[in-house]
Amino acid sequence: MGREFLRRVKQTFDAEGVEIPFPHRTLYFGAASPPELAQMLNEDHSRQRTGS
Repeated sequence: MGREFLRRVKQTFDAEGVEIPFPHRTLYFGAASPPELAQMLNEDHSRQRTGS
């Protein structure tokens, strides 16, 4: 009975154009590895300060 209910809900949502989002997760390995963009900006900022 539960599967039939969910099937009908899905069919109704599809017919009405309702989308159900799914959770996104971003993983960072280790505290010393910031995201690439932040790392690039930090390197650029460091070069500007040292004049390299």
